[in-house]
Amino acid sequence: MTQGAFCQENPGCNRTRQAASLGILWRGGRGSWIAAGAAIVILAVLIWAWRLARFTPVDGPRPVASLAAENTAQREAFVVCDGLLEDFPHDADALSLRGALLSAWGQTDEALRSWEACLRLDPAHAAACDGIGKTALRAGDFERAASMYRRAVAAAPGQAEPSLGLGRALLEGGHPDEAVEVLQGHVARWPDSPEALHLLGEAYLAVRRPGDAKKCFERVVQAKAASSRTYYGLMTACHRLGDTGAARRYEDEFRRRKAQERTVAVADRRDHWDERSIERRLADTYLAAAGVYQSHGDAARAIAYWRQAAAADPTHLESRQLLAMALAHTGALDEAIRATEELQRIEPQNPQHWLVAGRLHAQRERWDAAEASLRKAVELAPRQGELRTWLALVCVQSGRDPREAVRLARAAVDVAPTVQNYCLLSEACSQRGDRAGAIEALRRANALEPGNLAVQEALRRLQEASTKR
Repeated sequence: MTQGAFCQENPGCNRTRQAASLGILWRGGRGSWIAAGAAIVILAVLIWAWRLARFTPVDGPRPVASLAAENTAQREAFVVCDGLLEDFPHDADALSLRGALLSAWGQTDEALRSWEACLRLDPAHAAACDGIGKTALRAGDFERAASMYRRAVAAAPGQAEPSLGLGRALLEGGHPDEAVEVLQGHVARWPDSPEALHLLGEAYLAVRRPGDAKKCFERVVQAKAASSRTYYGLMTACHRLGDTGAARRYEDEFRRRKAQERTVAVADRRDHWDERSIERRLADTYLAAAGVYQSHGDAARAIAYWRQAAAADPTHLESRQLLAMALAHTGALDEAIRATEELQRIEPQNPQHWLVAGRLHAQRERWDAAEASLRKAVELAPRQGELRTWLALVCVQSGRDPREAVRLARAAVDVAPTVQNYCLLSEACSQRGDRAGAIEALRRANALEPGNLAVQEALRRLQEASTKR
C-alpha cells in the first residue's frame, strides 16, 4: 500500500503530515521572521541615522583662542577671529574672511569649517570655494580642488585666481586635455600672467605639444619673469623637439637658477614666522576684520581695530590711512594728524601724506603747519596741479599774505587751467584788491564752462561792483 492510500484510509496520517508540515513551516518561518526582523532593525537604524544627519547640526566653526599661548600675536589674531564668529555667525562674507585669516595663521581645519559654513549660507560664494580649492590642492585632493574651483569660476567668472586654480588642479590631477582648454581661455583673457603661461606650457608638454609649450615658456622669459621652472620647461620642450644644443643651454640655466632659489626658499621659510612677518600678519588680521565691522556700520570697532593694526606693525600703511580718514570724519582731527605724521615717517617721499596733513592742519586753522605740509607736497610732485591748488587755497583762506596767495593761484592755473583754479585766482585777486584781475579770472572760467551759473553770478556781481565804484 502506498503512503497516499494509507493516509486516505487513516485520517490521523493527514493530521500527522499537517503537523509535520506545520513544524517545517514554523522552523522555516522562524528563520524568515528573524531575517525580516533584522531587516526592519537595519532599516530603522538607517532611518534614525538619516534623521540624525538631517536634523543634527553640522560640525560648524569653533572658537580657537584657547589653542594659542597667552600674550602672543597668534592669540591676538585668534581673538579677532573668534569675535567675527561671535558677532557675525550668519554672515557669509565674515565667515569666508575668517577662513582666510585662520588659513594664514596655519589653522587649516578651522579655516575649512568656516568656509564650509559660509557655503551653507551662500553656496556660490567664490572666495570660500577658492579657499577650499587651494587647501585641497595643497593636500593633493585634486578632484575636490577642481570641483571647488569650478564653483568659484561659475560664481566669479571675472576673477583670475579661480580659473588659474582650476587649470592647476586639472593638470596635477591627471587631466591635461581639460587643463589645456581652461588655461588657453585664461591666457587669452589674462595674457600677462607668468603663472598661467607656465601651467599652460606644462599642460602642452603633458599632451605632447612641445612646440606650443616652448612658445609659452619663451613668453615668460620675454616678460623677465623666468625661474628655474621656466628653463626646465624649455629644456624639456627642446629635448622633445630634437634641439639638443638649446636643451643643454637651458639645462645649465635651470641648474644655476635652481641653486639660487634653494637659498631664497630657505630664507623665506625662516622669515615666514620671524617677528617682522608676524607683526605684519597680525596687522593685516586687524585690518581685514575692521573692514567687516565698517561694512556693518560699527565705526567704533573698525577704528579700534585700525588702531590695533597700527600698534602691531610700526610700518603698516593701510591701517594708518584708513584710521586718519575715519578720525577726520568723526572730527578727531588731532589724532588724525598724528596718524598722517606716522605715514610721513614711513613714506616721506609720498606727496599724498603731506597733502592730507596740510588739509587737516587747515581744518584746525593751523596755517603755518598747513602751508609747510603743502609746500612739501608740491616739492615732491611739482607737476600735480591738485597740490598747488590746495596750497593756494590755504594761503587764500588764511588771508595772511594776499600777494603770495595770488602768486600761488596763478601757479595753480599754469599747471591746471580749470574752472576751479580760475575761481580761486579770482578770489585771491579780490583779497589783494585787484578787481580787474578777479574779473578777468572769472571771464576765463566762464569761457571754459559757459553754462556754469555760479560763475556767471559771481562775474555779474564783480562787474556791477566795479561799475558802481
